[in-house]
Amino acid sequence: MERLPARTCLKLTVANFTNYTGSRILAIPLQFCVFSRLQSLNVTMFLTQDPTRLIRRLLAENLDLRELALRLAPRFQGYTQAPCTDSILGAIFSTPLLDPKMHLRHLHTLRMHGLTISPEVVPIIVPFLRRVVNLDLDDMHDIAYSFWNALTEENIHCRAITLHNSLVGDAFLDYASSYVDTIQDISLSWDASAYEPSFGRYPMGRRFWMQVIGQHANSLRSLVVKALSLQDGGGWRMEEADMNALAACPNLMRCDISCPTLIKGMVW
Repeated sequence: MERLPARTCLKLTVANFTNYTGSRILAIPLQFCVFSRLQSLNVTMFLTQDPTRLIRRLLAENLDLRELALRLAPRFQGYTQAPCTDSILGAIFSTPLLDPKMHLRHLHTLRMHGLTISPEVVPIIVPFLRRVVNLDLDDMHDIAYSFWNALTEENIHCRAITLHNSLVGDAFLDYASSYVDTIQDISLSWDASAYEPSFGRYPMGRRFWMQVIGQHANSLRSLVVKALSLQDGGGWRMEEADMNALAACPNLMRCDISCPTLIKGMVW
């Protein structure tokens, strides 16, 4: 254990509960937090009891942290108690133990899986994200509109954005089109449950192709859009004008698009 504090990368599974057979799986005491030089922290939570004290302690004691991944794992088979995700982020980033003026000041990459960004947690978490440029949100239960609005107000301009099975709506499109020639990598994929219906004639997709792609045409290098699982493309059909918007990206090196198209004779 004496050499552990010198480590710069930690992948941790937090499981502190009794499973459906009645046996204790794993309990990690707070004394485990002997790390102080971490630059990357990847935490998977099997949530039935509160894991946030351990995570908050690690964040507080590692001032040079640059990459943070928080993942809420699916429930074990046979375990019937559903975890409440609404309060997890608020508890992890709560004060006074964590102060945005002192902690996570070097954080540039944030990955979250299976959590909820509620309106209540937005003013708690966003002050810690002022230097984040890589944002990856996977299978999120909900993302408050105010989260994207707060990123815009704080001038947090991400260069890489991944939304997988997470809500893609007007608030996100407003954010992504609020700054210019910065996004280099954008990846959107979802199923029908993570899709926000649009109104009119394909406004959601058209806004993305014309506004977001248009705003970052010079910087965009990688683009992934997976919408074929949505009924009738879910409003993300591509028209000729949308193809022209992609053609105007001089530095685009990867283009992986699975969307219906309205262009005669072309199937994507």
